[in-house]
Amino acid sequence: MSEESKTNTREVEIIKKDTVVKLELPIDFFFRLNQLILEFPVESEKMGKMLELIAANKDETDDMAYHLRTLLSLQLFIEEAARQQGHTEMITVDLDTGERVNKD
Repeated sequence: MSEESKTNTREVEIIKKDTVVKLELPIDFFFRLNQLILEFPVESEKMGKMLELIAANKDETDDMAYHLRTLLSLQLFIEEAARQQGHTEMITVDLDTGERVNKD
């Protein structure tokens, strides 16, 4: 085999397509994800348009909306897993301040 016909290859590990991965996730990572979504670096008007595209299942027409949907979907998967595993609780929140209200 001549040098010219050699291809530059390397074996790499990938995740198989259509696989469901079970994952233990530290809650601190979830909080960081939530913070990233809340502080997503776009103006509020653009955020509104992206959310409209996501709601209409047309986010593939806008790269940022597509990436935001990915983050939101990940957040929902995490929340559902936490719910199924009994790791959620109901709390009262002040809607004006966003602060947790203690019910003593």
